[in-house]
Amino acid sequence: MLAAVILLVGLVAVDAFGYGIHRLLHCTWAGPLYVAHMAHHLELYPPGDFSSETYRGAGGRSTVLLFLPFALAAAGLAFWALPAWLAAGLCFEMAAAGWLNDRMHDSFHIARHPFGRWAWYRRLRRMHRVHHEAMGYNFGIVSFAWDRVVGTLRAVPPPGAGSPA
Repeated sequence: MLAAVILLVGLVAVDAFGYGIHRLLHCTWAGPLYVAHMAHHLELYPPGDFSSETYRGAGGRSTVLLFLPFALAAAGLAFWALPAWLAAGLCFEMAAAGWLNDRMHDSFHIARHPFGRWAWYRRLRRMHRVHHEAMGYNFGIVSFAWDRVVGTLRAVPPPGAGSPA
């Protein structure tokens, strides 16, 4: 039971961290991180040009470098505080969740992604599109729970209501 609680807390922590980092990337005081992220928003995928045949960006390589120091600190804390088997499971879970978040983000910008056949995916893509049209909203990628909590969630137009899936 304790292991399940720890793994659940790990998912919540990864989601909160991803939300926080994405918000940070929209703050001018983040300097070069802000500049790099705004290139994604304003040059690679501006509001009128949300998708392409292949992903135009670095494909998450820069994101991995951004998260690495935090991931190493979290892993060190986990192995210090928990039994090795549980710390290893938590680290694997958090790495997998981060990787999934990154891959999902990139896929939203691919015009005819195979996941587009599923309604849940099209809804997430529309929520991310809203973020590109109004950058102060919908910072989540796979989960928009923190957007709800913090008040940055913006309603998603239904399919065909001005924002194509």
